[in-house]
Amino acid sequence: MISIIGIYHAPLTAIFLIAELTSGYSLIIPLMIVSSISFVISKYFEPHGMDLKSLVNKKTATAGDRDFNLLIQLDVRNVTDKTFILIPSSMLISDFIPIVAKSTYPYYPIMDQQGAFEGFVVVDEIRALLMNQDFDHSLEVSSIMSMPSIVLNSSHTFIDVMHLFDKSDLNFLPLIQQDEFIGYVSRVKVYNAYREKIKEQNLD
Repeated sequence: MISIIGIYHAPLTAIFLIAELTSGYSLIIPLMIVSSISFVISKYFEPHGMDLKSLVNKKTATAGDRDFNLLIQLDVRNVTDKTFILIPSSMLISDFIPIVAKSTYPYYPIMDQQGAFEGFVVVDEIRALLMNQDFDHSLEVSSIMSMPSIVLNSSHTFIDVMHLFDKSDLNFLPLIQQDEFIGYVSRVKVYNAYREKIKEQNLD
């Protein structure tokens, strides 16, 4: 992994790959220290990464780091999951439970009467509540929905999305356009798309 930093000038690549492969962030501080030292040393001896050197000379790429040049080639729309079931906010919980029982979606976007996005019902957060026989199932779904702390729109770039995931513990972010729910972007798909782009560049 250190060779990725030294040869390609991609410190984030090594950090993300190791963190994802080990399924944990317990080594994030040592990784950042080692990556920083390796990056500074390699940058001192060679201003451009191996894969970008010829492109920079031809003025077909920026002289920045490799991570930036990879990320600007990725489109958020390509990692947006558009398979979902829209639930009207006025639906009764008693009618909503069979829908949850028959599908495997981890969340359900809620819309108002005009079709505008209102919030989410995250199944893991309300599963126990739905199974509680004492809970009033005659209430509307809007009573158990929540609004995500971060919402994406068409102006967000792939780099923006990665930064938002990096700063939060969320596993997915909703994409909204003019109050309409378009789909959601998952952390897993974003990192997978990034890794696939790295593989493509390495093969080239």
